[in-house]
Amino acid sequence: MGFPDPESLTKILKKLDLLVSVTFSWSDTAWLSDVVLPLSPYLERESVLASKNGLKPYFFVRHRAVEPRFDTRSDWEIISGLAGRLGLDALAFKSAEEVWNFQLEGTGVTIKDFESTGMVSLAKTPNTAR
Repeated sequence: MGFPDPESLTKILKKLDLLVSVTFSWSDTAWLSDVVLPLSPYLERESVLASKNGLKPYFFVRHRAVEPRFDTRSDWEIISGLAGRLGLDALAFKSAEEVWNFQLEGTGVTIKDFESTGMVSLAKTPNTAR
């Protein structure tokens, strides 16, 4: 519990009608949760595309190194599975590639651009302006 007053946060969380956690390890929040959805460890999951800010911001992608050993899922698989069950078909993706293509719409970047390094720079030169 990384908040300054974990006791107060615990009281707040206990008042919720439903608390769902998505995690690969048990946390204080997971112990308080009504439902814990098992996230695959990082080597067993591909993730949604992410970005890093800084002097030269970039997109990056994580590919699954090995298949999950147990009944765990990637973040996108959990979200897509829930979306499908709730009738939110626009978010019920069938593959990580579908998610990535959706995320990249309108950016001018393609999945192929990630092949050599797993990342795509979003700036040619460092942004040093303040």
